[in-house]
Order: sequence, then C-alpha cells, then structure tokens
Amino acid sequence: MPAWIADSHSFIAASAGEKFYTGSTDNTLYEMWIGVNDIGKKNIFIDIQEPGTSLTTYTDCVFVAFDSIYRNGGRKIILLNVPPLELHTLYATPQSKVLLPGSANCPDKPSNLTEVSFKMYEYSRTVNEIFKFQVPFQQHIAKDTPVRYGQSMEIHQNPQKYLNGTSTLDILDFIHHCSSGEVDCTDLPGDRDSFMFYDSLHPSEQVHPIIAQNLWMLSTE
Repeated sequence: MPAWIADSHSFIAASAGEKFYTGSTDNTLYEMWIGVNDIGKKNIFIDIQEPGTSLTTYTDCVFVAFDSIYRNGGRKIILLNVPPLELHTLYATPQSKVLLPGSANCPDKPSNLTEVSFKMYEYSRTVNEIFKFQVPFQQHIAKDTPVRYGQSMEIHQNPQKYLNGTSTLDILDFIHHCSSGEVDCTDLPGDRDSFMFYDSLHPSEQVHPIIAQNLWMLSTE
C-alpha cells in the first residue's frame, strides 16, 4: 500500500506533467484481498510469526491500510474476507485429496492432518468474525462483503452451477502439481474449467471470474 500511495502522486517520466494515476474519488474502487499467507503456512499457522503478533495483528493491518487509502482520497473500498482455507488441498482433512506432510509445497506441515484442517477452519472463521464486528466501527469503510468465504463455499457445494468444463467436475484435486517447489510441474489432464483449484492453495482460472463478477455487481449497487 505505501508503494501504491507513492505512485499515485508520481508523474510519468516520458510525458512531462502527466500523472501516473489519473483516477478520482468517484471512479476508483479499492479492494483488499490478503490474508491467505498471513494466517497460513508461511506465518501464523506454523507459529513462525514475529513475537507478540497474532491473528488480530493481521486484521488490524488491514484497517491500517484502509486508513491510508482514505487519507489518500479513496472512498469506495471493499473488504474481501478470508476464504474457507480448510477446503483447500493444503489444509483439507484426510477424507479429501489432501497434500501430505513433507511435500515440496509445505515441507513443515504437521502430521496430524485432521488437526491441521480444524485449526485452519478456526483461524479463517475467527478472522472473518473479527472483520464482521470491526467493520461497523470503521466509518471509512464503504462496503463489506463475504465474497471469498461465502462464494467459495457456494462453489464447493454446488460446482455444477459455476464450473463449466467438459471433464468431470473436481472440487478436491487441483490442476498444477509440482514435485519440487515450482519446478518439475505437470498439469492434470482434462478441462481446466472443471477444477475449483489451480494448485493446493489458489483457486482456478474458472473461479477468479466468478469472484470478479460478484465484486463488480457489489460495486455497482
């Protein structure tokens, strides 16, 4: 956010006097879409965050960023909450197609897969409940939406309404499999639009337009 705010006051070097950002309060919509890594495998989830930080450190950070946007002139702001990460292969239960401990994508994953999934369920639900109660006290926030959590649950429960691929619809496995980090990767056969997930953590290309459409509808209300 600090980089964007600095850029919004910059000028294009090749065009004297032309600002980099030419939007206005009326025609600019800001959305906050963070949290998956903050509460996930690279931070709080495996207890490697900075001492003295917690889930509320993350949620407070979101609103500090919103305050910066507001001071910079932003007035139309959408908060996307955390998706149901316990459904993603990285944090799923053993009954689903779950990423096993020791995998290249998460080498430090604990061995108790049920505990992993339940813990992530608690984390994602907790921060979303914090957002639910914190938003009314942040008078600068124009709109709040459960787009990520609610929409992801809806797709997971009713994939036939949202996934339009020609292969068997798949809400458990994912497209892009790698044996070592982001190298030696292969994609599963079949229509990519039949999958809910691109990799063990991120949604597929088919899911992103659905989220974008919901955001657009919300922004025009």
